[in-house]
Amino acid sequence: VEPKVKRLVISTQGPSTETNNQLRDGGVTSSFYIYPMYESLIGYDAFTGQLVPQLAKSWSVEPDGKSLRFKLQEGVQFHNGNGEFTAKDVFQSHAIITAEDATHSHTRQYLQATVEVVNDYEVLISLTVANGEFLQIISELNPSSLDMISAADFDVLGAPELVTRPLAGTGFYQFTERATGQYMRLEQVPYEHWRVTPDFQEIEFRFQDEASTRLAALLAEEVHLTNLSKDHLPAVIDAGMKVQAG
Repeated sequence: VEPKVKRLVISTQGPSTETNNQLRDGGVTSSFYIYPMYESLIGYDAFTGQLVPQLAKSWSVEPDGKSLRFKLQEGVQFHNGNGEFTAKDVFQSHAIITAEDATHSHTRQYLQATVEVVNDYEVLISLTVANGEFLQIISELNPSSLDMISAADFDVLGAPELVTRPLAGTGFYQFTERATGQYMRLEQVPYEHWRVTPDFQEIEFRFQDEASTRLAALLAEEVHLTNLSKDHLPAVIDAGMKVQAG
């Protein structure tokens, strides 16, 4: 089925903290709009609830019970010609999330881990103590997971700020533009993505704090999807729109 719009517009409350550096500043409510740009070592199957391979094609627990060995996918490309995803990108992503200025919601847990590059397509993550939740923490299941950024892009751009762009990822959408306090726009990567082909050419997260404003934008067909209170649902139902509970 062909989508009826080129750009899907999602209206939502603004993030608690705006950032272009989700590994340094990320959290459940601060960088949701940037997630389609990135992928994690471990994915999540929404139908089965199972952790599944993503940028890591396999993983195993070492005999010490505290170390995890990851075999990485080969040939996965970063946005904007930043080359192939390898173990050095895992090392750099971990370095950002554990830096002294990091305020990421899981920084303290990542400080309990070290990343060793075994070869281009294999890494060993060692924990100071065994943590049965660590695989979930670094997976796509966690809204503030260990997103993989391009080490090559970091070498050029450094730590991104709001006045610069986000670092390149491997996700099926790449950065287009943002207006602080207003919106974030992403576009489908201009090549066949290794894992997913999204339905829409572009996606926009529009920040509108007031539920009444989001309702008006939805009824005016300025946005296609938003979250509303129960008080507002009769209006959208009367307009023939579909309500999904989640």
